Amino acid sequence: MPYQPKIKICGITNIADARAAVESGADFIGLNFYRKSPRYIDVVEAAKIVRSLKQSVKIVGVFVNERADIVCETARSLAIDAIQLHGDETLEFAASVAKAADVTLIKAVRIGPNSQAPGLPLQPFGYFLLDALADGVYGGSGLTIDWRIARDVSLHNKNIFLAGGLTPDNVKNAIEIVHPFAVDVCSSIECLPGKKDHQKMKQFIEAVKLG
Repeated sequence: MPYQPKIKICGITNIADARAAVESGADFIGLNFYRKSPRYIDVVEAAKIVRSLKQSVKIVGVFVNERADIVCETARSLAIDAIQLHGDETLEFAASVAKAADVTLIKAVRIGPNSQAPGLPLQPFGYFLLDALADGVYGGSGLTIDWRIARDVSLHNKNIFLAGGLTPDNVKNAIEIVHPFAVDVCSSIECLPGKKDHQKMKQFIEAVKLG
């Protein structure tokens, strides 16, 4: 079977979008608990989405510089599968929170246009999500990272989620260059922040699965 990365649809805010993501073939969906994000969702609404999916997809809770106890409480109350720490958290803090919550860890690493390939610990730390560095924004900027840097990271660490400006038109090329474990998409498949365009979402997933 040819190589095919997993697919994460991030910034889900409602049941209709969540179900459309699952029906189109997503492996993960991301629920954003960062209050300053236009894709923020509270725990009550998140619980409705989780219940509606009946464990048909992996649920990732996204947090930015949040207190450890709040991350753990949210993860346990929703029984999510993974936490994505997308802020300025240290690797030590991130690992300790994931261990306390007893969930898989995804730690975001932001890469700028002049960045060097970051030296990341190898397995079994968890996963790293490579995203674009943007002033005052923690994800969802739509900016594309340098795939050559991402490729250099992926050569040494296979647990990589590739994010940052991926679209139905460029994701195939990104996959061929980087060979990530998973690709992560958000803003490019929206009709407005927090509301997915189901056709674009389907096109993105088909571009990954069909090559």
